[in-house]
Amino acid sequence: MIHIIHRSAGRAAVAAALLAAGLAAAPAARGQETQAQEMQARDGLSEMAREALDLHNAYRARHGSPPLTWSPALAAQAAEWSTSCSYRHAPERGGAGETLAWGLTPQTLVRGAMAFFYDEIEAYDYARPGYSAATGHFTQVVWAATRQLGCGLSPCGGQPMLVCRYLPAGNRQGAFEANVPRPIR
Repeated sequence: MIHIIHRSAGRAAVAAALLAAGLAAAPAARGQETQAQEMQARDGLSEMAREALDLHNAYRARHGSPPLTWSPALAAQAAEWSTSCSYRHAPERGGAGETLAWGLTPQTLVRGAMAFFYDEIEAYDYARPGYSAATGHFTQVVWAATRQLGCGLSPCGGQPMLVCRYLPAGNRQGAFEANVPRPIR
């Protein structure tokens, strides 16, 4: 299920903010290779990638789930799908899990999306572990068996879109009890 995160921002303002943040090139020059390169910085991660990884790992730590590592391959795949500006899950993900968010400003999209995803914990029933469309983002974020993360961001005509991919994918039937631990802190 896709959850929409909406806050109004003018199309020109979003495009300008993405350009200023170094997260977008001129529309005609935007390509998969450019996006993958944008995910790299001196320490190997852009500001957006570092924020996504750090927030995922902070939420995972609350449950004792091991930290994720950044996957440039998953980031490239996520970036490619984000440029489609198709606000639905990709039909082919090579076995990867996926979360989507859009509608906040480029500067707040990662943090807002992560808070939104984690807030689904309120609807998760630890006494009856399993998949629910109301908690699927939360369970993917904390899924203990997941080890890698990669995210991509595109401007999408005024509705910036964030796509994150996960390997191994979470939300596997029969594996929730072992992979969605209760909070430990």
